[in-house]
Amino acid sequence: MTLPEPQPEQTTHGATPKTYDGRVTVNPARPGKLVRLPIVEDRTGLGKSSIYAGVRAGTFPPPVRLSARAVAWRECDIDQWIAERTTARGQAQRFLANHGEAKFTDLHQAADGRQRRIASRIDAGEGTK
Repeated sequence: MTLPEPQPEQTTHGATPKTYDGRVTVNPARPGKLVRLPIVEDRTGLGKSSIYAGVRAGTFPPPVRLSARAVAWRECDIDQWIAERTTARGQAQRFLANHGEAKFTDLHQAADGRQRRIASRIDAGEGTK
């Protein structure tokens, strides 16, 4: 009769050994993708100056500094900004459809009247005031 050979003990390199409990372990989500200025311009339809003006005004997401001379934007921030803009546009269109069409027409007529008054003053030599 032969004795079974002893199995070498598996090392855990100082970690406490864990037993498998049957559950699947999910790794945390990867951080979002960073996009550079040309992609931000393409996605938003804005130019470089408008993007940086929006950042200064607080109406556009700020960039993340990558190095002394390089920045990028979080893709999720840009996606959220676009979604907010399209939501605001839809709300404005619904407002105009429900109540604002008459107000818009009144404003347009007022602007036309002002242009006619200015033109007549210029023709009379009175200036634009």
